[in-house]
This record gives sequence, C-alpha cells and structure tokens, in this order.
Amino acid sequence: MSATPLTPPSRADAPGTPPLETLAFTRLAFGPSPADVAAYRELPGATAQARFERWLDVQLAPASIDDTSCDKRLRAAGLNLLTRSQESLWDEMIANNKYKGDNDREYQLKYLPTEQAVAATYLRARYSKRQLFEVMVDFWHNHFHVYPHETEEIFATWPAYDTGVIRANALGNFRVMLEAVARSLAMQQYLNNATSRDEGPNENFARELLELHTLGAQHYLGVNYPDSVPRGPGGLATGYVDNDVYEVARCFTGWTYDFNAEWWNMTNTGAFLYKRDWHDRFNKRVLGRNIPNDQPDLKDGLDVLDLLATHPGTARHIALKLCRRLLSDQPPKRVIDLAAKVFLDASKAPDQLRQVVRAIALSPEFAATFGEKIRRPFEAALAMMRSADADVRKLGHIGWYFEPMGQQLFGHRAPDGFPDTREAWAGTVSMLFRWRFAIALTDNWMNDDVTRVDVDIVAQTPEGKRAPEAAIDYWSDRILMRPLPQDQRAALTDLVKRGGNEGYGEYLNRAVQLIFMSPDFQLR
Repeated sequence: MSATPLTPPSRADAPGTPPLETLAFTRLAFGPSPADVAAYRELPGATAQARFERWLDVQLAPASIDDTSCDKRLRAAGLNLLTRSQESLWDEMIANNKYKGDNDREYQLKYLPTEQAVAATYLRARYSKRQLFEVMVDFWHNHFHVYPHETEEIFATWPAYDTGVIRANALGNFRVMLEAVARSLAMQQYLNNATSRDEGPNENFARELLELHTLGAQHYLGVNYPDSVPRGPGGLATGYVDNDVYEVARCFTGWTYDFNAEWWNMTNTGAFLYKRDWHDRFNKRVLGRNIPNDQPDLKDGLDVLDLLATHPGTARHIALKLCRRLLSDQPPKRVIDLAAKVFLDASKAPDQLRQVVRAIALSPEFAATFGEKIRRPFEAALAMMRSADADVRKLGHIGWYFEPMGQQLFGHRAPDGFPDTREAWAGTVSMLFRWRFAIALTDNWMNDDVTRVDVDIVAQTPEGKRAPEAAIDYWSDRILMRPLPQDQRAALTDLVKRGGNEGYGEYLNRAVQLIFMSPDFQLR
C-alpha cells in the first residue's frame, strides 16, 4: 500500500477541515475516548472556539487535572519504580543488585525499570486525562531521544530520565530541560559524554546538542572557518561549524556521573558528577563568543547551554518541530515565525513551552489545516484503544501486536528519534500491521496468561442506535468525530445488514474494524 490512499478525499461529499473538537482529540490527544469527549462537550463556552480555548487552557495546566483514575491503574499494575531517583535505581539495580552472579535474574531486575516505564507510557496515553501533556512528553522524548537498550546503566535507571527530565519539563522552560538532559546519566551514557576528558574529548554529545537538540541541522555550515560565519544580534554566530562542535565538546569535559571506578576516585552512587581534573581548563570559542580559561566548576558547559537556549536558530528549530508535530509536515512560515517569537520572548519564563504550544494551537493555521499528516503507529494504536474504550487489565505481550507497526516504544537506535512525516509511516508494512492491530483489538485476541485487553463493540452500542445506519453513524462519530463519506457509510451499512440478527455482532465488529482501517482514521 502506498501513501496515495492517504491523500485527503477530494469528493464533493467528503468533509473539509473538521471541527475544533475533532482537531483537539486527533492532534493534542491520543485520540478520542467517550468519557473525555463527553467532558469536552459539556465545557462552558458560547462558541466552538471558546470551548476549545477552555479545554486547551485546562490541558496546559496538567497539575490542575484530577488524574486519580489513571494513577490507580498504574498502582494496580505494580509500577512502583516510576518516580525513583537516579541514585536510588542505581543502588538497587547496579551497585547492589541482589541477584548479582545469577546472570538471568540479575539482568531481569536491571531491565525492570524500563519495562515499567514502557507499561506506564501505554497506560497514561490510554487513560490519563492529561492528554496534551502526554502528547508533549512523547514529543520531547523524541526530540531528546535516548535509546535505553543501549547499555544496562541506561535501562536500569530509565524512569529517572522519563520522569525526572522529560516529564518534569515537558511544558516548562527549555533551558531548564536542556540542562537536565545534559546532566542525565541516560544522555551521558548514550552519547558518550560520561568518559569525555581533556586528553581526548568525545564529540558525540556536543554534535547532537547542536544538530538535534538546539540549532538544528539547518544551521550547520560545515567545515568553514568560524570567523567566516555571519553574525547576528550581539555578535553571535548565526550558525555553527565543525569547530564549534569541538569547542562545545571541550566545554563539557568532566560532566559525568559517579560510576564504579575507584581508580578515578569514584564511589559508585550513580549521581551526577563534575570531575574537575577531567575538564579542559583552557579558553574556548563557541559561536563567536569567548569562554575564558579556568572558570568555576561547570561554568563552561552552563555558558554553552545559555547561548544555545536563547539563540534565534534554536527558537526556529524548536518552533518548526512543534509546528510539524501539531499542524503539518510543511507548516506555514507565519506560524513558525510566531512560535519562534514566543519561544524567545518567554525564554526566562517557567512556562515557556506551554506558551509556545498555546500560540500554535490558537493560530488560525491550526484550525484551518487537516489531513496533511497521518498518525504514527503509537498514535494509531492508542486512538483505536481509546475510541473503542478498551479495558486494559494486563499489558503483557501487547508489544507483539503493536511493535510490528514499526515504532517500538523508545526503540529507535539513532539519536534523531522516530521520523515525523507521513512518508515515513504511509508504507505497506506499517499500514498492514495497523489493520491487524484493529482486528486483534476488536476481536479480543489480546488475551493470554499475561495480557488482558477487552473490547465489546456490541455492548457499547446504545440500544437506540443498533440499526445498521445508526450504528455506523454512532461508531464513525466515536472513532473519527466526523461523518464518513457517503459511499463508505453506505458500504458499511450494507455490511452490517448482511449479518442479519444472528451475525449482527460479528458484522458490526467488521464494520468498526474497517473504520479503523480507513484512510480517514489515519489522518490528523
């Protein structure tokens, strides 16, 4: 299957840009759930725009949302490691693993934190009422991507990165999050900064800090001489060259964590550690800005983070990525400019990222754009589960059904994260396994000794809406939050009619599966 069937319909009976409530649940949430949609439709507001703004402002203040029901599910699933500190996880999983010497059980205990974080990600996306927050957590995990399976040190402490770095800052201040990322064991291990010393700086973290996390590859000017780069406000270079990468690497020498290395005077706590004797003490020059020699501990790296977090190039790179996530693969220049301006104007604000997301969501472009993106596999799977009101009792082997779509949670090896364009996900294999997931979900295949995900389509269809036409209209509203094109509606109605009384449940199931398989379901 090519990307062609996912082109927005052009027939006269095809819907145009859907209502704002539809855009809210297809872009700013992991799909509509019956309870969340009902709550949205009960919000005060004289107009659709006013109701949307009310919902948006509530979602952008996640701490104000009662998420007790989701928290109960996390506890019932036994996910007790999610809020543990890096040091606490390190002590139990690495330094003092109680199964040390029993290779299988030692490894299983070390891997448990990542397993719990993966399970929590599914459950939160399915059940949390803080849907926009979960969408932004997913975005920032992709932006500051770490592959947790890279080393046992990372997967044994993964919840500290998920909770303490990404979730703690997803709607906060970019500069604060940037430093938390730089200090984290996960990123230091993944991009090799943990052993970067003055005698041989490792440039991996420095390169990705510039290319992926801040300025972006569009501001990379190759191997040019640094003084040849044009200057912007304050004499700051407008882009970076290879020499800037090397200088940034020097600035971060000595940023590590306390691991098991007695010969380096370490005590094996897993905590962030600055090794002054590893640091390159001499002067550096980054983006045209001089960094003096012999600065106080950490100051060289902190200066770099300050430069990058307030650089216009970083503002534009982050704005482009957020607009691409929330609007379209090629977002309009005006909304990118707007988001970049808000990013810079609010650079010192504790809710900087909240302000940027709000500006994008309230832009005219957000309300006028639809169908230029498709759901990535995780979004598609969760949208099915949410709109079908799936009862997730045990996650167990759910990955067997989900992962063949091509987006294993936290499973991308390279530091660039999963792609965020329709071309990357519109191919045959991804679509085929999405269809299989739809069948597995609605036919209740996800039930074995360790997996329990229940869906009952017939029982959820109201008594007054069980006639074929009414049932199709009901489920298209549940799943798509907009009407099906007339030809599809007629074909699915005929399908349910063919089931008669005896086959009604089976044929209604098939019709719901076909709605999940339709191009309309994939569109964002």
